[in-house]
Amino acid sequence: MAFATLPGYSDLKTALLKLGASQRVPHALLFTGAPGTPVVPLALGFIQQVFCASSTPAGPCGTCGACSKIVRLLHPDLHLLFPVSASEGETAADDTTLDKLVPTFRAFVQENPFAGAPAWGVAYGAGNRQPLINVRDVRKLIGNLSLMSYEGGYKVAFIWLPELMNTAGANALLKMLEEPPDKTLFVLATYEQEALLATILSRVIQIRVRPAEDTEIEEILTQAGIPAAAISAALVGAEGSIARALELAQQQDLGLQDRFIEWMRACYGLQYADMVSQSEDFAKLGREGQKWMVSYALSVYRRLLRHKVAAAASPTTTTPAAETPAAETPVALTRFFDVVPLAALEPVAQHLEHLHEGIVRNAAPKLAYLSVSIKIGQALRQPN
Repeated sequence: MAFATLPGYSDLKTALLKLGASQRVPHALLFTGAPGTPVVPLALGFIQQVFCASSTPAGPCGTCGACSKIVRLLHPDLHLLFPVSASEGETAADDTTLDKLVPTFRAFVQENPFAGAPAWGVAYGAGNRQPLINVRDVRKLIGNLSLMSYEGGYKVAFIWLPELMNTAGANALLKMLEEPPDKTLFVLATYEQEALLATILSRVIQIRVRPAEDTEIEEILTQAGIPAAAISAALVGAEGSIARALELAQQQDLGLQDRFIEWMRACYGLQYADMVSQSEDFAKLGREGQKWMVSYALSVYRRLLRHKVAAAASPTTTTPAAETPAAETPVALTRFFDVVPLAALEPVAQHLEHLHEGIVRNAAPKLAYLSVSIKIGQALRQPN
């Protein structure tokens, strides 16, 4: 998604545009946020502002050659560094796996600007191999940055997921950050800031990207052509993550929201016959479908916790819209938000986490679902 069409984040976008158009651009910026937040679109928007031939504090022109190249990640002075898995038999004399995957990475970023490492691994076929940024690729980047720029302006290194850099690579990058060449800019984008070396964190200006609000996620999903009903279900389980909302919208064949409502109705009423029937259907979802179902339920309860805490903290004010169900949410789910006691939320969440762990460990799905359903029902009716 282009920087200009990213909904919301007006204050941050304005500050970045002014910084990019100024004559005092820091040599290293770290864009950091929770998984699924628009870290990459904001980082690339800043880079576009730096390269744009006609940029102003109002934004890049979007029409010059530099803007066109940055949008496609094809600018000759834009150097990309991202995690990959080394090919079997690769030697020092070969082109690195990273070189071979640059076109794939460009397409991935344009199509999945909110996605993280798992989606990237699927995109290039990592399999069971752990992607990382190795010292060899870091040193090649440093060598490229030491050369003259092609167009006489900035040389920019865009480093995606630097938390996956190995220790040798991080130390090599650290030396470059301490004494960068003239007109050289490092832009790092991370979803796990705590995994970075403290010495690297101390040498970058951090740009914190907050979780997305429901209205922002809704606009993005609408732009993607997703139906209103699917958007409603996705918003409830998104937890501020645009990537997760998009994934949930793609899982609507599972009927996650409707299944959740029926599940909680059976639990609250301790309707054992319905629980047994539901356990049969749960087993038919398959392992991935089961994980999506339980993960969605956990997301609803986390939103419910925020809703209850906000209401308890300010009983005389209206609960923020971001903590309540979306406008298109079924009445049954809205009522569920109202009747579930605050004291029940922690034990129910623990039961759901245990169910998710059991699914990952290949527990018998029917028995696990039925057991947890009974425990959830007891927690909802007798939270204390």
